[in-house]
Amino acid sequence: MNSHTDQYSQLEDTESAASKKFYDKHNSKTDEYFTVSDLDYFAGRLLEISSTELRGLPGRYGKYTFWAERKPDWQKPKLLVQKKGNEPSVLLDLEESSESLDFWYPSAEGRKILYGTSENGNEQTTIHIIDVTTGSTLPDTIPFAGFTDQGGIVWENGSCFIYPRMNGFSKIGAKDKWLLGTKLYRHTIGSDPSADQLVYGGDLPDTIMLIPALSSDKRKLYVASCEDELTHKVSIIDLETLKLTPITNDMSASFAVKSGRGKVYALTNYKAPRYRLLMCYEDDVELCFDDWDEVLPESDDILQDYWIHKSGSIVAQYSHNVTSRLNIYDAYGNQTDVIHIPKYSVVHSVQCSPENQAIYYSLSSHTTPSTHYYLSDTFAQPVVVWQREKLASDDEIEVSQEWAISDDGTKIPYFYIRKIGIKSEAPCIVYGYGGFNIAVEPSYLTSMRPWVESGGSIAIASLRGGSEFGEQWHLGGSMASKQNTFDDCAAVGEDIISKGLSNSEKIGVMGGSNGGLLVSAVTVQRPDLFRAGAALVPLTDMLEFYKHQVAEFWVHEYGDPRIAEQRAWIEKWSPYHYPIKPDLHYPAVYYETALHDARVAPFHAFKMVARLEAIVTSWKGPLLLRTMTDTGHQSSNLTKLEIAHRTAEYYAFFAKELGLIV
Repeated sequence: MNSHTDQYSQLEDTESAASKKFYDKHNSKTDEYFTVSDLDYFAGRLLEISSTELRGLPGRYGKYTFWAERKPDWQKPKLLVQKKGNEPSVLLDLEESSESLDFWYPSAEGRKILYGTSENGNEQTTIHIIDVTTGSTLPDTIPFAGFTDQGGIVWENGSCFIYPRMNGFSKIGAKDKWLLGTKLYRHTIGSDPSADQLVYGGDLPDTIMLIPALSSDKRKLYVASCEDELTHKVSIIDLETLKLTPITNDMSASFAVKSGRGKVYALTNYKAPRYRLLMCYEDDVELCFDDWDEVLPESDDILQDYWIHKSGSIVAQYSHNVTSRLNIYDAYGNQTDVIHIPKYSVVHSVQCSPENQAIYYSLSSHTTPSTHYYLSDTFAQPVVVWQREKLASDDEIEVSQEWAISDDGTKIPYFYIRKIGIKSEAPCIVYGYGGFNIAVEPSYLTSMRPWVESGGSIAIASLRGGSEFGEQWHLGGSMASKQNTFDDCAAVGEDIISKGLSNSEKIGVMGGSNGGLLVSAVTVQRPDLFRAGAALVPLTDMLEFYKHQVAEFWVHEYGDPRIAEQRAWIEKWSPYHYPIKPDLHYPAVYYETALHDARVAPFHAFKMVARLEAIVTSWKGPLLLRTMTDTGHQSSNLTKLEIAHRTAEYYAFFAKELGLIV
């Protein structure tokens, strides 16, 4: 495709009459396709699976404990609170609302809690505040106060907090850029948000994310200014004078800063691709990271996160071959305990802070439901305090970790999941992401469960671009090396075939967002390997992506098309620009997008479908497009019934195209 001419550019205006006509036509076609399918079976089974109690890990703040919960008869999660000595009660209920709950941050003593909501899943978050002691919502309302992935919020005290505000608050620039331009502001409860004090970021580029952390004495703010996942600059801000002092290093690196018990820590890949933990005393912070003490040195495993306990001990989470380790160290890095984690399990959340003696953590595996554990102290034995109801088919499913070899010789792990006793070549879905330093780790099999129960198999791949094996693994699938991600995915498919687990007429590939880019790429690059693909909220036009929504943040992941050298490598693999050969037999593809998506603009799916249907003359199955008109990127506003029907389409599509009989 000639990158200088784009005959489908009119579809970039998703509100135009032409775009509406386009997606309405394809929604009708997609509806017709599913009239003869197993859609009802998958939707019904998914609804059964979701009709159980779900509960988030509790967090204790003073006398109050908070958590999110969804009971079997609730359509959406609700925010619950329990005061010490009292019964739990619902603090926030959005069951009948079109809003989604994006985040919540209790004050240190738990008497106030701020929370963010957005309409139709568009992630344009508005902050509200509840007085927990009375249950009343305060009049303070702050719009455009934090895109859900941008930074965080810290309470200075029970009446004042520091939060990120986007360009949209003052309506600066184009509408689809309002979620850029992060700056940190200070809000005092009861005051006018438009007069909030600018704390930091006034002269920074729009594409910088800011992650704040409060010092132990609450007099200073540590701020990581993030250009991308691996390029952070850390500064100290005096909260009385707003004087800024940078902490330096001599290379690009990431820093996750936390403080507690008079010390400040930084989890970093600075001179350590698999990460290490540095420490400095807060009463005399060294202004060069080379002068900080190394508490936990780099090891063979990946140091993923850490928490500071009231005793001064450190709880550290490591990853070994895409499964978790959880260790406890004293303040000087001497290991004092190991928390047992079952095979192929991952710790998904930890609640541990310098203010509390108690520790909570949650883990799961593909066949072990989410389980919450409680430790009364760092030396105590874990006690199970809650577990999601087990599914009857847990004992019927087997999981193995396999390894494929990519084109350049790199070993690529994947979890292969199937029903026990199925030894023949089974219809198989390869699931992958491979980007943004995000690991694809084991979690309880729910949405994929009906597929496996019916005799299909799943291959969950850890592709380069993720964080599974540290900084080098991420860099190996980004920028000029992005093609490796697609090669890794193809290698997994080829390995499945070589081991006799499936064949090219029964292999599909699925992924969302960056994973949707993956599916879009491999289905045009390797039409011989895959029979079908489901590209969910995908990127496709990688020469135009940075111009829309929040995507300018991503030029450090994919490359910047405005730079000639980088544009050249992007154009080689950009799905929308990849050479299409009309006479090849292309896989059936289901594209899904959402009109309120604030991350990936819907036109990516529109233009890709338009181009494919205009050029390709030979298909293995249909080319489908589903446009969701009532939600955004994460579908966080949908009910469990709506989510079940949406998800069922993926598996009904694969069942029909890969030959699975349910």
